[in-house]
This record gives sequence, structure tokens and C-alpha cells, in this order.
Amino acid sequence: MVLRVGRHGPTLARTPVLPASANRADRVWKVVLAADGSAQIDETVTIQGQAAQEWRSHYQTPGERPERYAKVWNSRNAGARLEAVDMTGIEDRNQPVVVRARAFVPRLALSHERGELHLSSSSRETDLTQTYARLGKRKWPLILGFPWQHQEELEYRLPEGFRLLRTPTAGKLACPFGRFDLDVTVARDGRSVTVRSALSVERDRIAANEYVEFRAFLRDVDNLLGQPVVVTKGFGP
Repeated sequence: MVLRVGRHGPTLARTPVLPASANRADRVWKVVLAADGSAQIDETVTIQGQAAQEWRSHYQTPGERPERYAKVWNSRNAGARLEAVDMTGIEDRNQPVVVRARAFVPRLALSHERGELHLSSSSRETDLTQTYARLGKRKWPLILGFPWQHQEELEYRLPEGFRLLRTPTAGKLACPFGRFDLDVTVARDGRSVTVRSALSVERDRIAANEYVEFRAFLRDVDNLLGQPVVVTKGFGP
């Protein structure tokens, strides 16, 4: 509720809840993987809608942007080194926030026996259930703030002498609260794999009697995103 003050006196009004498509985050990673599991990553992030203001506020001081964004990378990937970041135009409230960055991550892939490297299907931890629905049940509604969408495209370029061993199983989920799509594409030469995911949460409020179903939806999303891309040394099918 807001109080609108005008020529004809103050009136009460309710601000609209924008649809999920108006509050969207897109992240694209171009990853060049090394044999030791380290990686060079070129990142482009585009934020539009209500979350964009949080980014503008956090990165409003140009001189602090590299340090603050480096902390974000280190919180997600221990030892990450931010090499470049550009946030040109972030002050323009009529445009989406666009961030372009390059970083080196020393341990992007997890090493397993037989020379296997396991790569994540998402740039973030697969913890939606813990973030939004930690409780087993609720007495009161769950307030999410606003509907939102999050899309990712991760392209992994394999090191010389490596091949794909296993890719995530694609999947689609749909429920009254939103939808999720996971898609995997392998290049013809087998030297790169691209994982695309799209999550849409279309409600800003989950009633108590809907909470268990919503929590199950998030858990299913976590399970799909928890599948790794597995690469190994050597040649073969």
C-alpha cells in the first residue's frame, strides 16, 4: 500500500506485483577448462526488474566495484581471482544492469579417481530448498518478495586430451508456482558442452497449505541441477 499525493488530495493505492518475466536475471559463462580442474571464465550477467536496484545500490561507488565483485566470486569459488569487471551504465535506471567480468578459478572442477573431473550444472550452489523452504512445514504463508526468473548458460570447453564421459539428464518441471527447464548440448567435435537452465518462480506468496508442494518443486530443481558434467582423460566414444 502507498499514499499517493496529488492535486486532488491524498489517496491510497496498491503497487502492482510485476510478473516473473519482468524480474529476470541472465548469466552466461564461457569456461575454458584446464587439465588440473582450473578454469578461465568470461561472464556476462544481465539483471532487470526489482533486483536491479539492489545491484545498483551495492555497486554504486565505481572505485569499490572490483573489490566487492571479487568477494562475490570468492564466496562462490574459493581462491578465485577476478581479473576484470565492467559495469558501464549501471547507474541508468531505465536500462537493465549489465556486468561483464573475467575470472580465474583454481578449482572449478572436482577431481575424482581415474582422472575424472566433475563440473557443476549451475554457477551457484544447488541449495534452493535450503534458501527458500528450509522448514518442513509452515503455519503462515511464505513471502518471496516478488516473482522472478533466473536463466543460465554454461559453456565448458574441454582441455586437450579430455573427452565427455557423462552429461546431466535434461528435464522439465511445472507446477502452480512455476517451471524449470534443463537442457544439455554437446558440440559435434565433442570438445565442448553447454548446459542451459531456466527457472521461473511465478508467485510472490505461497500459502501455508501449498508450502509442501512448493518445497517439493524446489527439491526437484535442486536434484536436476545437482547432476554433474563428467569429463575424463583419454579418447573413446
